[in-house]
Parts: sequence; C-alpha cells; structure tokens
Amino acid sequence: MTEYDWDAGRSVTGDVSLTGGEATPVGVRGTEDCFVPTGSVDGDLRIVDAEYVYTHRAIGDAAVERLATSLTGAIEDTYAEEVDGDVVVADAEDVYVGVDAVAGDVGVLGAERVFGPAATGPGVPPGRLRSIVGWDREERVTDVDRGLHVAGGRCSLAIESLTGTIEAYVLGHHNEVRIEGRGDVDIHVVGAENEVSVGPYVDATLETAVGRDNDLRSDSYPVEDLISETRSEVTPFLGRSKVTWQEPAGESPCPSCGTDTTAVIERRRMDALFVFGYPLRVYESGSRHECVACTREPPTGISRGGQSPIR
Repeated sequence: MTEYDWDAGRSVTGDVSLTGGEATPVGVRGTEDCFVPTGSVDGDLRIVDAEYVYTHRAIGDAAVERLATSLTGAIEDTYAEEVDGDVVVADAEDVYVGVDAVAGDVGVLGAERVFGPAATGPGVPPGRLRSIVGWDREERVTDVDRGLHVAGGRCSLAIESLTGTIEAYVLGHHNEVRIEGRGDVDIHVVGAENEVSVGPYVDATLETAVGRDNDLRSDSYPVEDLISETRSEVTPFLGRSKVTWQEPAGESPCPSCGTDTTAVIERRRMDALFVFGYPLRVYESGSRHECVACTREPPTGISRGGQSPIR
C-alpha cells in the first residue's frame, strides 16, 4: 500500500472545502466526515482507513502514488466540491460518495464497513441543481428547474410547488428533504438517517439507495379528492332517476385491491323513485369500493424504480 508523507502537509483547523484551487493530487487526513458530491472529482478517489464508507459505485483500483497537496490537523468536515484531479482521504470517520461524484475509480482500503454499490443515476450536471452543501443549513424554494442536491449533515431543503420532473440527490446524514406540488421526482440517497418526504401529488421513484436507516415517505392521498359527486349533489327532488355518487368508506386496507391506504371510497349507484329527495321506492342499487390505487383515474404515489427498500 502506498505511504504518503503527511508530515510535510499543511495543518488546518475546522471545516475544509476543496474548491479547485488546490494542486492535485490532494489529500486530507483525519477529517471527521467527508462529503464528495455529484460531479465533484475529475479523477480518482482513494479512501484509506475510514470507518464507514457510503458509495453508489463499485469499488475499483484507485492508485494515487503521491500527493501534491496534503492537509492534516484538527479537521472537522471536508467537502470536495470541485477537484480537478485525484483525491486521497485517510483516517476519516465517515465518507459519503455521491451519485456520479467521481469521474475515475473509487478505491477503498481498510474501511470498517462499506455500504454499496447500487444503481448509477442519470448524471444531471450539478451546476443545474439547486444545492445545499454544508452543516445545519436550511432553505425553502418555490420550484426548481432540473433538481436538487443536498450534501452534508443536518441540512433541510423544501420545495414548495413542484411543477415538473426533477432529480433529487441526498448525500450525508440526518438531512431532510420535503417536496410538495405536482410532478415527478427520481430520488438518489447515499448515507445514513436521511429523510425524504413528498406530498400526495408527487410521484416519487427511488433510483439509488445506499446506506442505513434512510426513509422515504409519501403523504396519504386525501380521500376527498377521490369524490367527484356526493349524494346530495345527484339526488333529485322528485321523480324516478338513476344516480351515482361516492362517499368515504372509512376502511383500510382497500376491500377491492388490498392496498394499505386510508383513501378508500364507496362508489354507490341507485335506481329509485325520489319524493322530496328521499328514495321512496328503490328498484336497483349497488356499490363497490375504490382506493387511490384502483380508482378509474389513479393519482400519483410512490414507486421504487427496481431498487430494494430504502429502510
């Protein structure tokens, strides 16, 4: 295994951001957490003696022979935001390697545990994403163009009115992403204890799931949105009529298809003689149950893109 001359390195304190001004190959030793976001390293990534490594990539052979820049000291978190070359991370606690983060190989030596690999995402250019990188940051936006990107720890990003199709990349730990509106989102999660939640009108597909204790949730579909006509709206005041209406069934799971949902209605029909709005004589009647999954016009929900469950 290649030995690096860390004693000749520069001692730094606090967080470190690699933003393209460092001569490469660049090495960081002794960081707590290291975050390598999507599209950030234009070279190989070599990880040595980390505790946990989270990566969507299969482990390859990243042979970095020497370092042009080495950083050591009391380093807290490291963010490899833009590196034009190879990177070495040594003696880190946790290393998070995002979807399509590294152009070259990812090599891991001596890690206590490696989570991955999983599927590769479509590679949306990170410059087109709404991004939060860092620790304990929060942002709320109305909508985004191509997608969102959260890299770090304990960050919060909320999309209030999604109107199209986006990619969502979450890298790190204890991050929260909330997406509301109407649209579609492909979700890629690498890390631990992250939470992504979507509103009832957002169709979410889990494309990448690497790590542990991550959670993807969807709000329950409002049962009221399955009701197009109520009984009072269709019942005539006087005369014979065939009427159809819907009402909440108050049952779960759905008796018709077995879906575990509270959005279940009873679609009722009646052929009757009505007097003052009351069915004085009923000639024929019937009903069937429908839910968010088996109604004639199914709304959006969560699908899982061929991946194993995120939890």
